[in-house]
Amino acid sequence: MSEWYYAHGGEQKGPVPVSELQRLASNGDFDPAADLVWREGMEDWKPANMIDELGSAFQPAAAVAPTGTAIPAPAAGEVNPYAAPAAVHPPAGSGSGIEELPKVKAANFTLVAVFTLVGVIGMLASYGWLFAVIFQMTSAGNAAPEEAMTTPMILIYLSLIPWMTGWIIGLVHLYRGWVLLQPHTHYSTPGKAVGFLFIPFYNLYWYFVAYWRWAQEWNRLVANNPNHPQAPQMSEGMFLAYPITALACGILSVFGLIPMIIVYLLVQRSIARAVNYAAVR
Repeated sequence: MSEWYYAHGGEQKGPVPVSELQRLASNGDFDPAADLVWREGMEDWKPANMIDELGSAFQPAAAVAPTGTAIPAPAAGEVNPYAAPAAVHPPAGSGSGIEELPKVKAANFTLVAVFTLVGVIGMLASYGWLFAVIFQMTSAGNAAPEEAMTTPMILIYLSLIPWMTGWIIGLVHLYRGWVLLQPHTHYSTPGKAVGFLFIPFYNLYWYFVAYWRWAQEWNRLVANNPNHPQAPQMSEGMFLAYPITALACGILSVFGLIPMIIVYLLVQRSIARAVNYAAVR
């Protein structure tokens, strides 16, 4: 039996069986004409009564005329009381779109850029200092003394403070970006999108979901939404490049840092554009 996700009251819920959707509808907690549903195998969310395998589950019992009495034909211009109820919303993706994006706080890309660049430049300078000390000592035939390496090592760790500050602000922006997609995507909630990035090893995969999938879902949402023709489009290739360069940086260490930071800042600028587009409306 198919399990269904459904959106009601601005929240994504499920999965639940059809019987549970029927129960919710009878209690007034689910509107099959207005609330969207989705299951594995569907390309997009649709109102429940627009799906063939669900439509009959929410049809009211047909009106039956008394025995021997014919159902009268409606007069001209009169609504037939025995006709099946008409859907009040077209299917998602048909061009109707959503009227408004969720409200979020504005993003500040400048803060992300400043903190990130200060941290990265400080780290590169500190590594350069450290390598210079090691080279100077080894070229003279002596091992680098621990005292000579202490200061650049301390500066390397201190450089992590502004860098991590910029990264945390960027995660806040990413969270708001996923808020904009709710409940029109089943791939992630805002909390999962950010939280799963902290799971060791699994986050190597999740970076692709949190960033690349976000760009894909955002473009799909605005493409199906004529109410927002000025919404910014995302470069899906650039969002794919970020987790790839992040993985490369993990392998190459400081030598892969510059490409990753360039792509990261471009990605953060794009997320901030989407967030600020929704914030000012």
